[in-house]
Amino acid sequence: MSSEQEVTSLIQGLYHALGDWQAFARCLDPGVTVWESDADRMLHSTAEVDALRTRRRAGMTPATVPVSVAPEDLLVDAWGDSAVARYVLRAVYPGADPDRCYRVSDVLRRGEQGWRIVHHHSEAMSPHDRAAAAPPPSSRPAGTPPAGR
Repeated sequence: MSSEQEVTSLIQGLYHALGDWQAFARCLDPGVTVWESDADRMLHSTAEVDALRTRRRAGMTPATVPVSVAPEDLLVDAWGDSAVARYVLRAVYPGADPDRCYRVSDVLRRGEQGWRIVHHHSEAMSPHDRAAAAPPPSSRPAGTPPAGR
């Protein structure tokens, strides 16, 4: 498997593990730095990412938990033991709530434990940007409503 394929697999696995903090955290370097739209500063470490995750979960109800979260338009480049992944992260919500999309860039390093994300930058997209990011209907999983319903 190429480095690009390994990184692609890690990014996809990251979001499959979204409800399992231990599996999710294994994709992150312990000293990861993170920019998130809802964080007031850069986060430094998996402990700070976990604190943000805990704050987010405290405000969730069954109606505000996404039914799916997945990367789209994933582009990966690797150079030796370094890689960059860029993608749109789409969160699909139940009912009539519109999808939420985020522009994401991840920087990864391959070490003894394999590939790990060392920096993650996620920015919420505007409704206009979300509509532009909508994949063609044929590329959405069956039964998944389009963006901006």
